[in-house]
Amino acid sequence: MITESIRDYTHAEDGMVHGQIIYTYNSPTHWGSEGVCEVRVDYGFGGKPKARLSYSAGGHNKGFNSVEIADAISEAFARAKQRLQVLSLTCNVG
Repeated sequence: MITESIRDYTHAEDGMVHGQIIYTYNSPTHWGSEGVCEVRVDYGFGGKPKARLSYSAGGHNKGFNSVEIADAISEAFARAKQRLQVLSLTCNVG
């Protein structure tokens, strides 16, 4: 049910990477503009990139029951956790 979309807003400048990569976890159960949750990686602030989790304050769409909504949230956060674990090898995870 969860899909991951990746938006890469990075660019190279003076031999360094600057910008942000955003991993968004979407579900048809939720309407928030940030999906169910997102992992954002910020580059260009000196040192290691910083990865952080954010989540939408948006609500859920009609036609889904509480079990489906809870399942979507659980799956989205599990996928975000996996992404953060991989990123922790090269990023500071805050």
